[in-house]
Amino acid sequence: MMPARPHYETEEDLKREREFIEKICKKFKVEHHKLKAKVYKIDYFLTRHGRGVCWCEIKCRRCSQSKYETYMISVDKINSLYHLSKCTGLAAMVFLRWTDVDGYANLQDFFPKKPIIGWGGRDDRDDPLDKEPVFYIEMHYFKHFKE
Repeated sequence: MMPARPHYETEEDLKREREFIEKICKKFKVEHHKLKAKVYKIDYFLTRHGRGVCWCEIKCRRCSQSKYETYMISVDKINSLYHLSKCTGLAAMVFLRWTDVDGYANLQDFFPKKPIIGWGGRDDRDDPLDKEPVFYIEMHYFKHFKE
């Protein structure tokens, strides 16, 4: 049996995510439901008045939006978003908080339109499982929003 993978998410990470999802809910007038990590590979299911609105992945970066030309996300996460969206007819969104702006992209706006696929991930934790197939989403697909 494989040993359990280390859990890297800190309390500070979770706090930042909670603050961001609250802002998203206020902005789009929705309620959030945190999904179980062992069952779903994405973060939240959003509803309005009890009805499903969208599936979403939320990331809080520690850099400005202009630092990279693309946003890297695992193929596995996009696959999960895509299949949940297809089987339910609901939107699939990626919400990103950079240090200078908040943004979001609708999966159907950038996928499957000639996706940029590569091998990537983190290399600062000396964890070989941090590298995997990834999508590189061009920044122009992200819309910005303020409160």
